[in-house]
Amino acid sequence: MPPKQRIDDMQDQLDAMKESIKSLQSDMKVLQQSFKDLMQQMKPAPVPTPVPTPVPTPVPTPVPTPVKPPKPVKPQVPKPPPSVPLPPPITHTADEYAKTAVSVHNKYRSQHGTPDVAWDDNLAQLAESIAQFEMDNDCLIHSGQPGGPPDHKYGENLAEGAFVDVEKAIKMWIDERNDIPDDIPDGSDMFKYAGHFTQAIWKDTKYIGCATVGDKTACVYDPPGNILGRNWKEWVPPIKGTKSWKAPV
Repeated sequence: MPPKQRIDDMQDQLDAMKESIKSLQSDMKVLQQSFKDLMQQMKPAPVPTPVPTPVPTPVPTPVPTPVKPPKPVKPQVPKPPPSVPLPPPITHTADEYAKTAVSVHNKYRSQHGTPDVAWDDNLAQLAESIAQFEMDNDCLIHSGQPGGPPDHKYGENLAEGAFVDVEKAIKMWIDERNDIPDDIPDGSDMFKYAGHFTQAIWKDTKYIGCATVGDKTACVYDPPGNILGRNWKEWVPPIKGTKSWKAPV
């Protein structure tokens, strides 16, 4: 066989071998893929992780709140309108007030023959503090008594009421004399009849001071009257020229 022919045959054989190798490589890839698929199928399926069932939180049973019974409401009693219109309040300047208090006291004192009194600013300041206390605490309690203003060493008269000025207050005190019996014996308790009157007329008193705060009026007396143990008839005489303490007609 000529050399060229031999070379061609050998080349043909080599080409045939290459084709066979390619075919084998292709078959190997198919086999590898088949093996992978088989191995994948043989793996156990994953077991799912169990999810715990939630336990419901217990709801506390509500405790009913005790309901307090409503407080009884007191009925409001309407005040009846006054049948007669009240007069307007009387106002004074400080100087007019002092002059009125002194002159009214001395008018009634002269009826009983006791000396005139004079105004004292210090007593007036004390009277104002007493009247203010009575107004602030809505009371009418004498100094030194339980619930009243602090005690002091002077005599004292108190009054209250709508439109009660110092002149009307003094007249209210003096009008107590009409309750004194004409035949009242010595040693009788004069003060239970007319304690305000006896203080306003007491013979030994020389100075007064008064004040009005709101509807409260207070007057303070120096020296004080209503001294226990004294014969009150000597210190609070009857109307001049009579044996009676009642207001002159």
